[in-house]
Amino acid sequence: MNDIATSNNCVNCGNPGSGAFCANCGQKLHVSRLTLKQFGRDIMDRVLGLEGMLPRTMKGLFTNPGSVIREYVEGNRKKYVNPVSYYFVMFGIYLLLLTMLNIDLADMVDAKGIQDSMTGAVGNGEVSSEQAEMQAAIQKQAFKNIQFLGMLQFPFIAMFATIFFRKSGYNFMENIILPFYAYGHLVILNITAALVFKATGYYNIAIGFIVSVGYLTWTAITFYKPNNKFLGGLKMVLVFLLSYIGFMILMALVGFVVGLIVALTRSGGA
Repeated sequence: MNDIATSNNCVNCGNPGSGAFCANCGQKLHVSRLTLKQFGRDIMDRVLGLEGMLPRTMKGLFTNPGSVIREYVEGNRKKYVNPVSYYFVMFGIYLLLLTMLNIDLADMVDAKGIQDSMTGAVGNGEVSSEQAEMQAAIQKQAFKNIQFLGMLQFPFIAMFATIFFRKSGYNFMENIILPFYAYGHLVILNITAALVFKATGYYNIAIGFIVSVGYLTWTAITFYKPNNKFLGGLKMVLVFLLSYIGFMILMALVGFVVGLIVALTRSGGA
């Protein structure tokens, strides 16, 4: 027999039902025996969402990102991958690729160049060697965790979007869906950049910045549907710039606090 659960009673909650799924908990009423093929399908369906949801989400974010976000916000939660899940799935694929290609993200974004500039500052007497060492270490760790740190920009984007696109009627939590989907999809740009870097040794952060702003602007236009698309695009650029400034101020404050703690720890140990 191919099925191990064939009754109309749900194997999960025991609720009687009919059709393909339990009306109470969503469990399949007819469950196939566990084979390698079925096990693979379960992994794709439950972990990666590859049984339709992930490809559909990726395609939608390529062709009409605003429509994907709007449908999710308006209640269609089964058609697309959850925005937070999508962000972390894409980020996980990116990290896996970096590991497979043996690429150090800090080297790719030239953290060594930053360290060399700090060494020059030490030689000129602008900063102490301890300050340079600490700042270089903080910056290198920041580059290694840039995608996680980048999430700290999302609340700023949602806050400014709520202000500048208030006529849309979307609240803060509804607006924060946009950066999760958009930045998750932009990981594809990072993946492309990593492949180019591996093949040629070339990486240009300015190109990524311009493409990111362009995609976010297009996403906003298709999501908010402003009467004046040009003005709506300018608003989103302003949202991005203000959120980026807020993010950088937050990072500076975090760096200051970390530096202060390290300095106090070292002075206490001395």
